Amino acid sequence: MGFPPPEGFKLSLTKATPSPFNHDTLKGQLESIGLNCSELTQSTLQTYVDQVHSQIPDGEVQSFAILAPANDQEIMSLVMPGMALLQTSSSASDMVQVATGDWTADNFADNYGPELQVIQNPDHFKWLYDNSGTTKFTGQYGNPIIKTGYYKTADAIKELFIDSAVAASSALVTGLNKESIQAVMTSVVNPMVNSDLSNYVLENKSRVILLVQMNGDLYTGIGVLTIDYSLYVHDYKRKSKDGGDTHDTKLNMSARAVLYTDPNVLCGNYHAVLKQFNLPDTPTIRC
Repeated sequence: MGFPPPEGFKLSLTKATPSPFNHDTLKGQLESIGLNCSELTQSTLQTYVDQVHSQIPDGEVQSFAILAPANDQEIMSLVMPGMALLQTSSSASDMVQVATGDWTADNFADNYGPELQVIQNPDHFKWLYDNSGTTKFTGQYGNPIIKTGYYKTADAIKELFIDSAVAASSALVTGLNKESIQAVMTSVVNPMVNSDLSNYVLENKSRVILLVQMNGDLYTGIGVLTIDYSLYVHDYKRKSKDGGDTHDTKLNMSARAVLYTDPNVLCGNYHAVLKQFNLPDTPTIRC
């Protein structure tokens, strides 16, 4: 007798148009950090976009939320109009939505949002990973990316885009689809809060992507991908006439992800974390 077909996850998602990564969104991100020089022509911007697109790996996993920590003071200008804080749980920090993925969640809490947010916490994820023999945790770390060198500022930003795509795919066995990766790229450049600063610094930033895997109309998998990154560009507005247009640049990036195919394992991991870290065991809709 054959095995019954998998039941999948019961989710409330609506198909969406992912945030596009094009010359308009790239221009907006560069201008948000004060790069509004005449070199940012449509042709130049399109060349950068084409270069990024050509290096994005394509995968199978889709996204239904692209989030950032709400306590990031620079992030609020990226928050999508009409989007409120996403209350995760009493055991996790609040998040805000900064881009649209392949799907949107009709209700964050009804789609394992609080549980996944708790699980992706770096300390919680590491504990689950280190104890995978007993927790049945299948999460993985991607290959860390560390770059140093001298880049033009726009080139440094381009490397940030490309490396975010590489990091995202390296943490998932079947990779993240291009549309989701491009949507993430529309939010990774934080605007400058203080335009008088000479160095461009993104320190300890993160993006949290809630994942869904499809088989026809069936939601066969759900998970979370977290990308952590830092970028430093020294004297990033300096021009050739002032001593050269390349800048001392440092880029660090890492990723971690887990994709669940069994809701019982997901909920088991969630409650195991709450117990291990003495967190409030607040009832959730799904677990």
